Amino acid sequence: KLSLRDFDHQVSRKAANHVIGHNTGTLIVGDVRGIEKETKSKQRMGRHGRQQLSQWSRGRQERYLNEKTNLGAEHLNESYSSQTCPACLTRNHPSGRYYRCKNPACGFSCHRDAIGAINILQKAIHGEYIPIRPDTEIRVTYLRAVERWSSDQREAHHMVQCRKA
Repeated sequence: KLSLRDFDHQVSRKAANHVIGHNTGTLIVGDVRGIEKETKSKQRMGRHGRQQLSQWSRGRQERYLNEKTNLGAEHLNESYSSQTCPACLTRNHPSGRYYRCKNPACGFSCHRDAIGAINILQKAIHGEYIPIRPDTEIRVTYLRAVERWSSDQREAHHMVQCRKA
């Protein structure tokens, strides 16, 4: 089993490879400091959820990412980033992982993580949320820190490694 520190290294390495591969000059990080305190005051989670959130090793992952990319992270307030339509700037309270704009004249829809990323990018560049062009192509790519193998895949890999030895 991976230790948390090893896992944090793998997460930061995957992110660093992505950052370096795209010639990123600035690293923008959503400012989530103190989030566990705010969830307690608004009762958004139970005690167990708040405890897990407070033990999140975000700071260590961010430090590793800074070391691997030699870029200092800029913190940006991400308030309403996943609730604001990037096409018309209408604010909604979406349910689930998929965002659908409630403005009948707009009708924009996309994965909620992409909505947040688009809005954070706009805020980092322009200082505020700016509507995107309607023809903007949006691609969502999830980067897994640790590949998950089935037991068959793991056994096949082990057999190949044994033959090489």
